[in-house]
Amino acid sequence: MKNRSNILQLAVGKKCFRASRSIGSCLLLEFGKQIPYLNHKNQKRTKGEYGLLIEMGEWILSKQDAQILSSESDIQKIDTNIHILEDKAITNISLNKKGDLEISFDTAYSLQIPFNSSETDLWIFFTPSVSYWLDQRGRWQQEERK
Repeated sequence: MKNRSNILQLAVGKKCFRASRSIGSCLLLEFGKQIPYLNHKNQKRTKGEYGLLIEMGEWILSKQDAQILSSESDIQKIDTNIHILEDKAITNISLNKKGDLEISFDTAYSLQIPFNSSETDLWIFFTPSVSYWLDQRGRWQQEERK
């Protein structure tokens, strides 16, 4: 299995082309090339070469250490403001020993996702061929993408 840092660094330098909220405060960020595909209704769509799905748990979006949004923000505020990450390039991704994930963007934005062992599938990092995540014990997991 590849080193965690090396895998996460694959997205460094890639621009976020889609930042959206799904159910509740779950977020989907897509980076890099836009890859066309047909969805289950045979409609043309695009997906990111790389992606991050924050499924459960806490997340905080800051700019120069001032909090802008969080998983606790009003849904309408998230929907209105999460798009500020679009067209921003990732400058760094770090995963510390506690399992906290932080993504820095080229305009002083930062997205923090603290590890919480009581949640399942807190976040999933997608590459073109493999999905990666930390399990409840903080162990690095991976699965081939279909």
